[in-house]
Amino acid sequence: MRAKSARITLALAVATATAGTALTCAQAALAGTAVVPVPCRATALAAAITGAVSGETLSLARGCTYELTAALPAVHASLAIRGNGAAIERSFAAGTPDFSLLLLLSGTKTLAVSNLSFRNGDDPTVGGAIDNFQGSAVTVDGGTFAGNTAGVGGAIANTSGGTLIVRGAHFTGNSAGDGGAIANIAGATVTGSVFTGNTALFGGAIYNDEGATMAVTRSQFRDDQASSNGGGIYNDYHLAVAGSRITGNGAARLGGGIFNETDGIATVTGTTISRNHAGFGGGIDNEDAMTVTDSTIALNSGAGGGIYTDWLLAVTDSRITRNTGGGLYNGNDWGQPGKVTLTRTAVSGNQPYNCEPVNSITGCTG
Repeated sequence: MRAKSARITLALAVATATAGTALTCAQAALAGTAVVPVPCRATALAAAITGAVSGETLSLARGCTYELTAALPAVHASLAIRGNGAAIERSFAAGTPDFSLLLLLSGTKTLAVSNLSFRNGDDPTVGGAIDNFQGSAVTVDGGTFAGNTAGVGGAIANTSGGTLIVRGAHFTGNSAGDGGAIANIAGATVTGSVFTGNTALFGGAIYNDEGATMAVTRSQFRDDQASSNGGGIYNDYHLAVAGSRITGNGAARLGGGIFNETDGIATVTGTTISRNHAGFGGGIDNEDAMTVTDSTIALNSGAGGGIYTDWLLAVTDSRITRNTGGGLYNGNDWGQPGKVTLTRTAVSGNQPYNCEPVNSITGCTG
């Protein structure tokens, strides 16, 4: 409340300086764009969020750790939070309840978070660090998400028509049932980000749900694990991956690098998928429709070590090489063989076969 009172005083001072006229709409807008410093105390951060006015920027104390023993108030205004290298952390002390670190209460709002880290959030339902559950627009620039846990979206859950933009963030050691780092049930883009050591039942790093769209560009996935499907990425609707590296991830069942579920439509462009492992489809398991262009699928392992496909697959200007458990396996869906098209694509040096069944894929034998 102290920060809010200071902002009111500032607005009145501006009004006095303009010949004592009443506060105009323009001056009210100016007051709403204020940068509000937030001292290095969890109580100060809670007060700043409670008193926030749409359009403001909360500027956190440089390098501070805001240790929370209780949940912060829900964000109810359109805000920017300038982290300045600070972190929001749920206390590790025994007896601290479970909660999301940042909850967006009202839809149609915007939240821009920059250079702020989130640690040890724990929510039994959705969004251990950030829970965008009422359709707001969230942008995350930089920062680290580490050790957060939830039922869905260990670090971030984007649901109910919300939009999510992530740029240059690092997700490490987060866990969930669906989406160890990010669960998307709406629309999301991820650019220039790194995912390492995240775990889930489905989608070790990212889970893109039915009806959701996600674009991943210039990002890295390393050592993410799914105890079922999709060690790196699990896709159940529309997914585009470009200019990325998906290496060393694993799934106990299907799709060590990428799992493309029934009803999933996925495009992979200019991407390296290597050293991943799974029961089926060490690099990629495709259950519906996928196009792969200008990409390398190498050194993966599992039945259909490079790519296991059950339905529609088109691979152009790519390399499928040195995979263990086979290069490309063309399976069956509802008793029908998959439809595979290879264009200017080399399938070579895989063990124990390049393409299987033999002669089932035009342009590829052995």
